[in-house]
Amino acid sequence: MLGGNVLRKRIRDHLFAICSFDAACIRTVDPNNLLTTGAFTDESVEAIHQQLFENEYLEQDIHSHQELVNALLPVQLLHDKPSRRLDEILLPAGFRDEMRIAFVVNDTCYGFASLFRKNMSFSNDEVQKITKHVKKIAQMMRSHMEKAPQMSFNESIKPMIIFSERLDILFQNSEGEQWLQELCTEEAISTDRLPRSIRAVAYQMLSEQTTHHRTIMKTQAAQIYAMEASLLTGNDEANVLMVMRVPMSEEARFSHLVTCYRLTSKESQILEHVWKGHSTKEIAQQLSISPYTVQDHLKSIFSKTNMNSRSKLIQLLR
Repeated sequence: MLGGNVLRKRIRDHLFAICSFDAACIRTVDPNNLLTTGAFTDESVEAIHQQLFENEYLEQDIHSHQELVNALLPVQLLHDKPSRRLDEILLPAGFRDEMRIAFVVNDTCYGFASLFRKNMSFSNDEVQKITKHVKKIAQMMRSHMEKAPQMSFNESIKPMIIFSERLDILFQNSEGEQWLQELCTEEAISTDRLPRSIRAVAYQMLSEQTTHHRTIMKTQAAQIYAMEASLLTGNDEANVLMVMRVPMSEEARFSHLVTCYRLTSKESQILEHVWKGHSTKEIAQQLSISPYTVQDHLKSIFSKTNMNSRSKLIQLLR
């Protein structure tokens, strides 16, 4: 299975073949909360990446990621709209236009792309060309995440990093230091830069003042785990952010896959019974529906997950 940044780089190259640009940032996200799980960023954008993050999470500006996900058209241009991002960040850096893309399929978003141009604006024809490929790329991103096995943990001490509100490292154990290096390697950035996954959850929590977030992450070896982030108050009453790498519980993985596959409430109930080893008759009795209805829901689940047996479904969940 492809590593995360290999996939993101491949998507960048695919987009460039459709529509040329001078720089790009390709992000995969946890579909449960739209938080970044990793990013491929061209070096010319890296210099303004911090400003772009602050604009996205701490300011109100046009074509935010959440706005794109809810829009009828998941591809939008910036050059003809009033925007602080354009006037104060992109233009001073030499970029004339930005095309933002939300990779959405079946009402679920699996990633974003920002394409930048220096000497000319994007056209509406190019928007239409890119739009035709949005669902295909979203399906690639979804497949990359949903088929990943659970990460096996032998860690007696969980990797932990504590940041200040300015995202300076206040403390990290040796396991946390190694994890941070792994995240930088995954995103192909130097270790003096903060990985986008941590930066995204930090800005999200600081802007919303939420106390806890979980992001489903993926290792270079294509195994998934949970990044748990908690907003705490320090001794001087200033906020600190604690980030830890933890194994996913079976319940969390189940919930994650239900979201990835866009299962209905009834389908998720039936899948949970399948996970517990219940027969069709037992499921029908538990849910007060007919065995034929159970079978119909199972056919829909098999279609959505591209599985053809209960045993494969159970293997997917575990």
